[in-house]
Amino acid sequence: MKASRKTKSSGVLIIVAAKKVYKEFMLYAIGRNINKYHRFVHEEIEKYVGKTEPKTAYGKGGLKKIRPRGYCALK
Repeated sequence: MKASRKTKSSGVLIIVAAKKVYKEFMLYAIGRNINKYHRFVHEEIEKYVGKTEPKTAYGKGGLKKIRPRGYCALK
């Protein structure tokens, strides 16, 4: 005679619950991706192009944050 899931130890119930949460989340994520693809195909959203500026330390005051070599916080 098989034991039902309710009579098994709580450790097994936690694992079963974790698997259900994982499945539910994956279905949610897949559904979001399908919805986003549908909106993209029907031109409700456009392809992301990205930034055109290169990332450098010189851009937008990046060098202002660098401290001089003679600086000591303990002085």
